[in-house]
Amino acid sequence: MNICTVIPWFPSRVTGDNTGIYQYYQSRKLVEMGHKVVVLAVRRRGMPETELVDGVEVRRFPAWRLPVIRYDVPDLPRLNQLIRDVHRQYGLDVIEFFSSDFLTSLPALYIRRKTGVPAVMVVNGLPGISWHTGSRLLDLLSRLYTQTIGLSLIRRAAGVRLLHGGLAGELARLGVPRHRMRAIHQGVDTAVFSPDKDRRRLRAELALEQYDFVVLFVGRLVHPVAMKGAPDLIRAVSGLRAAYPQLKLVMVGDGDARAKHEAMAAGLGDRVLFTGWREDVPRYLNAADVLVLPSLSEGCPGVVLEASSCGVPVVASRVGAVPAIVDDGATGIIIEPRSVTGIQRALKTLLDSPQRRLEMGRKGREKAERELGWDITCRDLERLYGEVAGLARAAPSPRVKVAAKL
Repeated sequence: MNICTVIPWFPSRVTGDNTGIYQYYQSRKLVEMGHKVVVLAVRRRGMPETELVDGVEVRRFPAWRLPVIRYDVPDLPRLNQLIRDVHRQYGLDVIEFFSSDFLTSLPALYIRRKTGVPAVMVVNGLPGISWHTGSRLLDLLSRLYTQTIGLSLIRRAAGVRLLHGGLAGELARLGVPRHRMRAIHQGVDTAVFSPDKDRRRLRAELALEQYDFVVLFVGRLVHPVAMKGAPDLIRAVSGLRAAYPQLKLVMVGDGDARAKHEAMAAGLGDRVLFTGWREDVPRYLNAADVLVLPSLSEGCPGVVLEASSCGVPVVASRVGAVPAIVDDGATGIIIEPRSVTGIQRALKTLLDSPQRRLEMGRKGREKAERELGWDITCRDLERLYGEVAGLARAAPSPRVKVAAKL
């Protein structure tokens, strides 16, 4: 099949920007499976207009960045022209838009009428409805967007890819036909993210003590600060420090609220480490005892997949795809959002039960190999694309089979 993906960000070999790395893994796997993949993404500073990244053809279009909410407003005439050019050159079978909460997906409103190519709309979350930031104003604006533009984008699509099945019920209540929906989560590269048993060496290289119980957070440190739950994690670790002096909190990530997070954690002294953005996340995962992601909202959090693939137990909020990718009590512990005591109970369980911690890590790796790899995800995508492409060539409106799990 000839597939086009429209997305706000995609990694560049020229600038070294790895934003959108999950789309890179997906696109590369589809190319390995024999498909032609062209990605249309926003052109950031220093990026070339066209680029070939491991067999994936990337073309970039200009956009304007909205302050505060960090959203891109695309140059629609240029994006429309790129879609027409790619279709003229390759004869596209399907266009995937990632995702309904980005303005770069606006061409999905009219692209089938203009080109005849069906669209698959990715739904990562429903901002203001199933996805919350912790800011009342931002959540209100997000809800208005979802109920107008976002829902229109989803309804116009021939196929709807949900990054977790929990979105199906809400979308059905909003009038989206269930037969168009498929729950297909992101995948993980189980070769890149694999267990490294030489923890002593890793910790020495990363300046972590061998006796530390390393609690790892990986994510953006941005406003609103409640969104990723890092303040709750800092409070939880602070409250346990007296009873468990071996606790070490490692915060991997950066953003406009990093200084605010550092101020919150000042009382932890040398028991907290802010690393900034790191390219060697697999090493930090393998050096950790547990990954904690106490987010207020998530779609399909890639770092949870990566931790499980590295054999590291996960403590994560019951949001988004987490209940589908974490087996509560087996590969990790699921907590409620905004629960400092929930984080503390989970950490105490793992601190007091080293054998259980190791068993959770082992089962997480097994689950990643069995269910979460990109080869599995992309086979599911291949089926969805095939159904949608077949729908476009068939008479009036044949039905797409409903996924049983939805």
